[in-house]
Amino acid sequence: GRGLGTTRLGTLATSLSARDISVLELLHEHRFLTTTHLYALLFEEKHANEGTGLRVCRRVLARLHRHHLIDQLPRRVGGYGAGSSAGVWFLTPTGQRLRSLARGDGANLPPARVRDPSTRFVAHTLAVADVRVRLHQAARAGRFAIRTLETEPRCWRPYLGLHGVRETLKPDLALTTISADGQYEDAWFLEVDLGTEHLPTVLGKCGQYETYRRTGTEQAKRGAFPLVVWITTTGERAEKLRAGIHRTRSLDNALFRVITPDQLTDLITGGAE
Repeated sequence: GRGLGTTRLGTLATSLSARDISVLELLHEHRFLTTTHLYALLFEEKHANEGTGLRVCRRVLARLHRHHLIDQLPRRVGGYGAGSSAGVWFLTPTGQRLRSLARGDGANLPPARVRDPSTRFVAHTLAVADVRVRLHQAARAGRFAIRTLETEPRCWRPYLGLHGVRETLKPDLALTTISADGQYEDAWFLEVDLGTEHLPTVLGKCGQYETYRRTGTEQAKRGAFPLVVWITTTGERAEKLRAGIHRTRSLDNALFRVITPDQLTDLITGGAE
């Protein structure tokens, strides 16, 4: 079907709770999220008992699905994580329109969704969401506070490159955090590397950060240049990338950190030293 007319969409919008709208917002921001991600970001802290929280989460998702606001990827695309409770969810065009309506943007925005996402695209998108969940849980545990967290494309940074050519730096996430004692604010660009790109490609991206830093744009707007953190799959891959950055004369080592996911919250807690 063509989806709902604006009047029916408006009626449906008024029947949704703030939490329902939050589900749509998160799916809009991340494009794809698993049930587990949505549970961790929106339901976990409201329910003392995990079983109850997950049940409530699944019930909410099933209802939004019945209203055709969200849908799941076919299993073969969402082949993510070992037997993860991984329904991989995304916003339908109707969900996009309802979200726009709820935000007062009108109901006729074109759906900005990847038509047939590759498994690799989905895997990367979900890995970025994993990082957000880690940050969210550490912040909830009081290790630091998250002041801002921007996903793509909000975290993109346009700049003038060589010979005045317009370029765009595209981090996976941009983040500012405040230390647990409230004394320090730190800024971060986060890059999730699943080990699928050739090392020269990754080093090329590092070069782009270096070029952007030299424009001084970020520093003028925000006072300091963020630390660039590469979150990669294995210690071995991290070692290779670190060595590559070290070898590349045009890169300033001090700008980059290369870690595995389990090292992320300790790094953020320690601050951008």
